[in-house]
Amino acid sequence: MDENLNLEGNKEIEKALKEFEVKSSVEQIQKQKVSENLKDAESPKMIKWTMKIFGLKEQKHAEYILVAFALIVLGISVFIFFDGNKSVDDPDIQVLAMPME
Repeated sequence: MDENLNLEGNKEIEKALKEFEVKSSVEQIQKQKVSENLKDAESPKMIKWTMKIFGLKEQKHAEYILVAFALIVLGISVFIFFDGNKSVDDPDIQVLAMPME
């Protein structure tokens, strides 16, 4: 934008700027009310706890963290489940499985 441009003398531009300021302030107030309503809404305790622990301000972020945690736990349990099914052909397991005389 040209720095030498003088917009102060143009009445239409000044009027448009004032309308924009009023409109943006109204939209900002509405956004604040919506965010306050979401915070005041009854959220599950686990989400509130996650928001408190991680210092989050939005409920969606806490939900994403909990979903990621659930997927990690699921992945670990699937790994343990399928890795724990060793066959009896494994020599280390056969030694342990043999009855003592």
